Amino acid sequence: QLAAIAAALAGARRGEGTMVAIEGAAGMGKTSLLAAAERQAAADGMTVLAAQGEDLERGLPWGLARRLLGPALTGPDKATLADGAAPAAPLFDSAAAAPALPGPDAALAVSHALVWAIANLAEEAPLALCVDDAHWADDVSLRLLTYLLGRLRRLPVAVLVARRPRGAGIRRPLLEAIFADPRVECLALEPLSTAAVAAIVD
Repeated sequence: QLAAIAAALAGARRGEGTMVAIEGAAGMGKTSLLAAAERQAAADGMTVLAAQGEDLERGLPWGLARRLLGPALTGPDKATLADGAAPAAPLFDSAAAAPALPGPDAALAVSHALVWAIANLAEEAPLALCVDDAHWADDVSLRLLTYLLGRLRRLPVAVLVARRPRGAGIRRPLLEAIFADPRVECLALEPLSTAAVAAIVD
């Protein structure tokens, strides 16, 4: 799994964006794997943005997207939210009221603007976007990930998305579409074998 993630990060640095999907039960190591990816990306000079889905915020529109992109889009330099990214600016304006859940057309316009902002950020340095517990993400943020997937190939951006298995009682159609997409490399985390445990504790 580490080798696959390293390859994805290297591809992003070459301008070949990709998405890696990580699936594993609770406690299987998804968060640790993402943390290792974040450390590697930072060591390689990439900009790292990370966020975690929150069960209590599944109904909060753009909640995950704000946590993921906000640290890079709310600073004094607003250039990344100019031009085509401008429609997304209200999401990160602390003085503005939280936007209501948009209709499909408005959500698509904001997704397009956020992808533009991501592309602007990636012009400064290759970008690693790490999303943990995506099964708790709000729907419009998941739509952003699906929209971004279709535009990754020519962007210096690596996206890593981790979730619990569908069999854990969680079914999110948008997330299923991401994990089933042939452009996404899926990594399944399984329990360690007896031999693997012995090697670690030896």
